[in-house]
Amino acid sequence: MQLINQLLETSKVEYKEAVVNGIIEEMAEFQDGSAFIWQSQQIYDTIKDVNPTDSEKINQLYEKVWNDFEIRSDPKMYQTQLMK
Repeated sequence: MQLINQLLETSKVEYKEAVVNGIIEEMAEFQDGSAFIWQSQQIYDTIKDVNPTDSEKINQLYEKVWNDFEIRSDPKMYQTQLMK
């Protein structure tokens, strides 16, 4: 879980650098941010069956995070999603 959290924290930094007022200003950082989320999700998928209750909550979090990327949410909103 520590590696997953670290990847998600790094994605927040990349996203904050990439998105300004709903516009991608830095494509490389935006792509890096999404890659960190993708990698964390791949790792999580290998352990998600350990706790079904937490698994459902975490899967919902990933859905929200991917939605934030899709609609280019304000970086503060994206960071708030990851803190929950």
